Amino acid sequence: MEMTTDGGLACGLVLCGPDQLVENLAPIAAAGYAGVELHPPHLDAYAADPAAGAAARDAIAAAGLAIACANVNVLRDSEFPDTTFARLDAALALGAPRVFALMGNAQGGTWEEALRRFRAVCDRAGEHGAQVVLHHHAGTPVTGAASIERFLDEVDRPNAGLLFDTAHWALYEDDLAGAYARLGGRVDYVHAKDLAAPGRELMDGRPGDTLEGVRDLVPSYADVGAGVLDLAGFARVLSDGGYGGWTTIEMETLRHASFAEQAAFNAAAWRALAPAGEEATT
Repeated sequence: MEMTTDGGLACGLVLCGPDQLVENLAPIAAAGYAGVELHPPHLDAYAADPAAGAAARDAIAAAGLAIACANVNVLRDSEFPDTTFARLDAALALGAPRVFALMGNAQGGTWEEALRRFRAVCDRAGEHGAQVVLHHHAGTPVTGAASIERFLDEVDRPNAGLLFDTAHWALYEDDLAGAYARLGGRVDYVHAKDLAAPGRELMDGRPGDTLEGVRDLVPSYADVGAGVLDLAGFARVLSDGGYGGWTTIEMETLRHASFAEQAAFNAAAWRALAPAGEEATT
């Protein structure tokens, strides 16, 4: 099976640990995914055991899948730089073309410190030709359009890009379909997930300046097409705008009997959102 190199539909492996990865690769490929997104448990395991990392890399390729991205997690005091760089180096050894990171709590640290840390990750990844995409995320200083634009302008690194997350955007901004145009071509990677209720309603009265303060939002991240977001409109915008990068469907809650069943459901649901006559491969 020919491996897709960069772009298509990817499966987020938040709920699929390193011990379950290999057994789930065939079902992921059969569901129509072209890639997978790795997370800290995978990278930590492969940093500790490079042979296991090499075996995982080979198994992913043998299944006809690519590594779309890897999550080096939060750039915060407890993980930066040692844990962050260990994860980054493990991702680079696997051949990941990009990694993503998010900032620490909005109430902690400074804007300049956040910039310094993100630039350091960009510089280290850039030595290997890899991209670093910023995950705008509730609880961090980078959430809505203005802070996204400011942060990426001030990072000023050629390999810095944006991970656009449909749900995290909708927690702060109302126009999901207009986001792609608003962000001026900065979008290099997409996370697709739905919300069980309007974002403003979910954030109302909630202290949104720490990651801990928004952690209980996870059950509100609905299956694709099962929430209130206009993901069909967003999918049309991606198609019409010529977006050719990866779209990863995140899976943070299992609502089906197994990871494989949830992955298959999500892929089918995303494809059902495709513009008429087209297959949603982004």
